[in-house]
Amino acid sequence: MSRIGVRKLIGQHVALHDPNPQPDCIGYIHTKMSPADVARNASEDARRICLREYVPTHLHLMDFELVKNSLRAVQERYMDSDKVLPPVRIIVADGIEDVTIKVFVKRF
Repeated sequence: MSRIGVRKLIGQHVALHDPNPQPDCIGYIHTKMSPADVARNASEDARRICLREYVPTHLHLMDFELVKNSLRAVQERYMDSDKVLPPVRIIVADGIEDVTIKVFVKRF
């Protein structure tokens, strides 16, 4: 039997013998559970870990280099031009498994 199966059996046994059972539960099984709520809670837990468990100096250095390189490229591209320099933009996209930071120049 797998570890998750053993854990479920033990949890069910312990919950069935709990003198103060949880409302809407039969042992370890919740009869009115919302999968959407569980997914939302898991997502928030994961988000908190990501927000709390990162090295800010490393992220700052990476972002700084990306922006610096973009600004340099814009300067080089428009060096001999009378045009107004286009802005360097940053998009931070929160994905399921990662965060993507996109630095780009929107040309006129």
